[in-house]
Amino acid sequence: MSGAELFCDQPVERDPEPDQPLSRIGHSEAWCAPSAMNPPARDTTKDAHDAQLRAYRDMAPGRTAELALVLSEAVREVARDGIRQRHPEYSPDEVGRALIVLLYGADAARRVWPDVEPPAP
Repeated sequence: MSGAELFCDQPVERDPEPDQPLSRIGHSEAWCAPSAMNPPARDTTKDAHDAQLRAYRDMAPGRTAELALVLSEAVREVARDGIRQRHPEYSPDEVGRALIVLLYGADAARRVWPDVEPPAP
């Protein structure tokens, strides 16, 4: 499975034209139509999904970056809550290390904290 298939079910084989915005897929040379990279959620109608995409496209770049940071932190907090639920005995530091294991893997956690065994997420 190529990187394009992981993120996009409709890869495009050419560079984008000015009138057809495309997104580069990861660090690859592949391009993908934005709608293919943003499939609607199962509980969202097509009209609601399309309205959400239009709203994102109409936002100023700074606002979209701000929103991405807020959403990223929200997802991390949900992950921390899950770690706390699975491991109520963990200290706040262990929860933080377990989050690193969850996000980046145990090898990354070992590089950051070489003297501490990475906790299970």
